[in-house]
Amino acid sequence: MRLYVIGNGFDRAHNLPTRYWDFRTYLAQHYPDFLSSFEENYDIYQGMTDEQKGKLLWNALETNLANIREDVIIEDATHIEMGLESGDVGIEGTLRDYFEEQFDYIKKLEIYLKQWVRTIRIRDLNRFTSKLDNSNNDIL
Repeated sequence: MRLYVIGNGFDRAHNLPTRYWDFRTYLAQHYPDFLSSFEENYDIYQGMTDEQKGKLLWNALETNLANIREDVIIEDATHIEMGLESGDVGIEGTLRDYFEEQFDYIKKLEIYLKQWVRTIRIRDLNRFTSKLDNSNNDIL
């Protein structure tokens, strides 16, 4: 028996739909409000042509995740209706709840990414390599 550890590019070599654009398409179909807000607040696709958008790599997305646009979030927060007509009681908790619900992108992204990965069909793939051998119980 041999153990094969597969690295970067294995999925694309097998024509699996695993580019960021494929994930983005999934988000657009299932979570369009999240996608719109996520891309705006993380400055994804700003000023890009459609061709450039289609070529965006995962590493470009990962780079942008470190650079959330706080100015947009703060501007959006100035329009929050908190229902505090009775005074300033609970402002901190209200704002915390609002921001966690609206801008907790990383937790939501993790959930949506796991959901999307489960939709990728790998059972019916043709092997890209002949080095794997079922008779030897090779593990991929």
